[in-house]
Amino acid sequence: DKSKQYMHFIIDGATRMSALINDLLDYAKATTDQSSFEPVSLDEVCHETSSLLGSIIKEKKAVIKASPLPVIHGQKTAMSILFRNILGNALKYQAELNQPTIEISSTTHADHHVIQFKDNGIGIAQENLEKIFKRFSRLHSNEVFSGTGMGLATCKKIVESHSGKLSVTSTPGKGTTFYITLPCSELTS
Repeated sequence: DKSKQYMHFIIDGATRMSALINDLLDYAKATTDQSSFEPVSLDEVCHETSSLLGSIIKEKKAVIKASPLPVIHGQKTAMSILFRNILGNALKYQAELNQPTIEISSTTHADHHVIQFKDNGIGIAQENLEKIFKRFSRLHSNEVFSGTGMGLATCKKIVESHSGKLSVTSTPGKGTTFYITLPCSELTS
């Protein structure tokens, strides 16, 4: 029995270490060289991310409503990591038996786009809204919600490397909205 328990600890530790390494690699890739930027359809990124997360979406019977999103001047791989982290969190941080509903929309202004991800999850207390963007910062134990604390730090780094801003509003028990502000360019305005 002791051997089985130790094996469980080893396998669990190796799984968490693998997740951490993958998240650190995403974080390292988040600094992008703007010379590699090209037109990126966020509609396409959203669709691909939803397909990638399809089994979780189906398992949780999640409803994802996506309005048309803009084409931006950026790095597609980075945008895919950004969408995967934010959508993944919206699916993960849900009360038990709650059906996730996620609304993705955008507004375009004279010089910038604002992309919103609004969910009906567990929400975040006001005093933790800045903490969630720090590396290795976790609000929950692995027993409650798994993770490495790198996802939103990576998102912030990606948005900032695209000359943008990432912000959040939240009400505990009601949900969270992430706002990604990205500049318009001659290619995307």
